[in-house]
Amino acid sequence: MENRRLFATTPTPGKAGIIMPPLIIIMIIAIAIAAAPPSKASIQPGKQKGGVTITTYLLRDRAVILDSLVMKKLMYFSFKTSHPLSAVKGGAAAGTLSHGGEVIARDTAYFFDEAAGNLGFSLPFDTPGGIYHLDIKILDKKGVLLDSFSNDYNRKGLKPYFKRTINFWDFTTPYAHLDCSGYGDVTYHFKSKKGLTGIHSLGISARATTGSSLPGFIELRLNGASLGEFKLPGGDDPDTIADWQVKAVGILSGLAIQKGENRLSFTLKPNKGHGEGLRIYSTKNSADPKFGAAVPITLSVSSGAPLKQTVFTIPVWGVEGEHISSNLTTPAQEEFVQEMPGKGGQPLPLNSQDIKKGYVVFSRDFQRYTYPWTVPAEKERADSLNVVMAQGDFEPLTFSIYPIRYLGDTRVTVSSLTGPGGKVIPPGDIQVYVVKTMKKRSGTGKYKLTPRLLGRVNNADIPISYTTRFWLTIHAGSATVPGKYSGLIQIGPEKEGASTIPLTVEVLPIKLEPVPGIAYSMLMSYEFFEMDSKNWTAEEREKIYQDGVNVFRDYKNHGMSTVDVSSPHYFQWNKDGTPRMEHFKAMVKAAKEVGFDKPIYWYFAHYIQATKGVHPGNVRNYDPKVHLKRAKYLVGLALKLDKELGGPPVRFMPIDEPRIASRQKITIDLFKEIKEVPGTIIMCTTDIGGKLLDIENNSRRYRKPLPPGVKVRHSEREVWEYNNTAIQSFNPAYSRYIYGYYTWRQDLDGMNSWGPGTTENSRGNPFEDLDSKYSDYFIFFPHVGGPLPTPNWEALREGIDDIRYVYQLEKLCKEKSAAHPEEVAAAEKFLDGVRALCDFDDKTIINSFGDWTPERFDSIRGGVISWILKLKKL
Repeated sequence: MENRRLFATTPTPGKAGIIMPPLIIIMIIAIAIAAAPPSKASIQPGKQKGGVTITTYLLRDRAVILDSLVMKKLMYFSFKTSHPLSAVKGGAAAGTLSHGGEVIARDTAYFFDEAAGNLGFSLPFDTPGGIYHLDIKILDKKGVLLDSFSNDYNRKGLKPYFKRTINFWDFTTPYAHLDCSGYGDVTYHFKSKKGLTGIHSLGISARATTGSSLPGFIELRLNGASLGEFKLPGGDDPDTIADWQVKAVGILSGLAIQKGENRLSFTLKPNKGHGEGLRIYSTKNSADPKFGAAVPITLSVSSGAPLKQTVFTIPVWGVEGEHISSNLTTPAQEEFVQEMPGKGGQPLPLNSQDIKKGYVVFSRDFQRYTYPWTVPAEKERADSLNVVMAQGDFEPLTFSIYPIRYLGDTRVTVSSLTGPGGKVIPPGDIQVYVVKTMKKRSGTGKYKLTPRLLGRVNNADIPISYTTRFWLTIHAGSATVPGKYSGLIQIGPEKEGASTIPLTVEVLPIKLEPVPGIAYSMLMSYEFFEMDSKNWTAEEREKIYQDGVNVFRDYKNHGMSTVDVSSPHYFQWNKDGTPRMEHFKAMVKAAKEVGFDKPIYWYFAHYIQATKGVHPGNVRNYDPKVHLKRAKYLVGLALKLDKELGGPPVRFMPIDEPRIASRQKITIDLFKEIKEVPGTIIMCTTDIGGKLLDIENNSRRYRKPLPPGVKVRHSEREVWEYNNTAIQSFNPAYSRYIYGYYTWRQDLDGMNSWGPGTTENSRGNPFEDLDSKYSDYFIFFPHVGGPLPTPNWEALREGIDDIRYVYQLEKLCKEKSAAHPEEVAAAEKFLDGVRALCDFDDKTIINSFGDWTPERFDSIRGGVISWILKLKKL
C-alpha cells in the first residue's frame, strides 16, 4: 500500500513579546530552512494538536535545453497542515530531502492564502535507489517552528504518476472504467451501519473483465478473509457482468460484516497463459439508449435467522477514488520483441552504372516510410526531382541512397535554385535532414524500428546495404516570384564518386495564407516550465527562454496560429506574497517576439489544485474557499501582466477533461468565478458550462460528426477538437488528414494535440522509447537550436497547407460567383466531392493509408490548384 502515514514532532514554543521587522523575519525563516537538520523523532497521528499530511508524491523526468540536452528529475510532494491559515500566514514550509544521510535538495513553500502547498526537489536524472528521507518544518511568520513531518520513501515507490497502477479513464465511451495493472491488491473500503454474522450466502457482481483478449482469475477477500478464486471474463465488452457467488460453508462460517468500515479486496496474481489485469466499467459516457446505466460493484449478503438480504453498493470510482487503496506491483518489461515492418520485396536488378557508382538513388513520397533494410523498386529510381509549391509554402521532398558498397561519410548539399529573371531560392531556404530510425513501442513488450526522427545534419555514415534517407524542406517566401527554379543536389560519398541530381521547383502564382477562423496549436505545451524553477542561474534561464522562442518559431513555421502553454506543475508564492509567474511572462514575450497576434491560451489548473488525481497540483488538495479566489486573482493578474508586456490577447483554460461529477462541479464553479473578471474568455476540454464556456475544445467522443451533405456546423460557441492520436500515429498521412481535410470537412474552429514534446512531458530519455514504463510522446524532439521534427510533424503542416489551398479556391468562388456562376458551380461541386471522401471512419487510417494514400492527397491538391488557376484567369 502506498505510504501515507502522518508524522509530527512536538512544536517548539515561540518567544512571545518580540517584534521584528519583516526583513529580519524572512532571514530567520531562511536560516531555519538552511540549518534545520533532518528530524529523527516521529510521533504517530493523534498524539498532539496540529499535523502535516502528504496527499501526493511523485517523481517526474525533465528534458531541458541549455547548451545541450540536460536530463533532470523533480520530486513533488503535496501537503496539508492542520494549523489554521491565521497561524501560518506569512510563514513557510521548509522542506529537505535526504539520501544516505545527506541533504540532497531543499525547497520552500510560503503560506499566504492556504495552510497547504507543494514542494519540489530538483534531482539528477540518474537518481540512486534506496530510501529518501523527507523533512518538513512548518514555520510561522516569525520563524517559530509550529509543526514538523518526517517520513521515508523508497525509490521503488516513487512513480511519475500518483496511484497510477489503478487508472480511472473517465473519458472512454460508452462507459468510464477503472483499469488495474500488475499484481497485488485493489481494496474497496465501504461502511455498514451494523455488524452482520451468521452469513448464509454472499454474492458480488460488477461490470468487470480482464481488459485483455484472454479470460483470467481473480481472488476475492472480505476483511482479509479469502472468498476463493473466481473466473474473470476476458475481452473488453462493457456489457459483461461478472457474478461471483460464495456458498461454501467452510468459507462463510469465518466471515462477518463489521459495524463501520469494511474491506472488499480484488487480488491479481500471475496466471501464465491466462488474461492478466482487471477492468471495471463505471459511469455511462454515452447518450446512446442501447447502453444501460452505470452499474456499481454490488455486495449481497444473506445473514441471520431468519435470513435477511443486505445489499451494499460500492462506486467503482466515486469522487476521486479515495475509498480505494491499492498495493499493486507492475513488473518492469524485461524483454521487448523487435518488429521490422517493410521487410521483403523483390531484389533490385543492378546495372553497370550502379556497380560503377556504388549506390542507387531513389525517391518515394515522404508519407511512405523508408527503412534501413528497404530495397527500392525499379520505378522508384530518381534521375531528377521536382516540387510544385505556392508562395508562402514549405514543401517536403525526400530521396534515399541504397548502397551496394560501403560509402563512408556521405554529404548532401543543394545549390541555389535559379528562376525567372535570375531570381533565386537560396540554399538557406532549403533545410537538409537525415531520417533516423528509432525504437517505437507498438504494443505490450513490442517495438517497431520506425523512421521517426529528422536529424538536422546533411551527412551520414552509410554502410553497405544500409538504405539512408535524406529529407529536404524547401521554403518559398510570400514574395518569391512565381516560376520554375532549377539547381542541383550534390551527393558526395567519402569512399565513392560524387554525383548530382537535377532539382526543379515550380512556384505557383498562388499565395498561401492562414485560414481565418481556424485556431491551430499544440495543447498545454511546456516550453517555459523551467522559468519558475529556483535551481537555474539567470544565464541558464535565458537559454531556456531562447529555446522556448525557437519552439514558438517552429510552431509558426508549421502553421500554428496560436499557442496553448501550461503553467508549471505546482503553484509557488514568492517571499513577498506575489505568485511566481515567470513562465507566463516568458510565454507572452515569446509570442510577441515570434509574431503571434491572435489570442494565446494559458492552462493553469496546476496552480489551483484542479488537475486529475494522478498529477501534481491535483484535486486532492482542492479547497473551494481558497482556489476559486486564487483562480480569479490569477486571471486578473495574467490580464494585467499581458497588458503591461504588450502581448497578444490572453485566454484561459482553468481545468482539463472534467468528466466525473466532482470535477465538473469544480469546473462550473471556476467558470463562474473567473468570468467575474472583465474580458475573460474561457477555452476548455469539455462541453459543459453553457454560456460560461466560450470555446469548446473537446474530443470527438463527445461530438457528433457532420452528416453527409451538411457543410456548416451550428453552435453558440467556437468548437475545437483535440486529437492526440495525430502525435503518435504510425501513418504520417493520418496526421495530415486530421489537421487538413478533416478539420475543414467538420467545419471546426480549431484543431490541436496534447504533448508536442518538451521538458516536463519527457518520459525518460526522449530519444529512447524503452527506458520508461510509459512510451515517449513526441511529435518533435527537444534540441539545441530548435526542435527536431518527425515525419508526422511535417505531414501535419502539409495538412494545414491542404486547406490553405482550399481556402484560396473558396475565396475565388465567392469573388467570381456573380460573373461566372457555371464555372464556380463546377468548382464547388469538386469541393463537395472532396467532402464526400471525408465521410468515413478515420480510425481506419491511423496506422495505414486505407483509401487516403499519398496519391489521393496529390490528386486532390492538384485538382484544387487546377481550379484556382482556372478561376484566376476568368
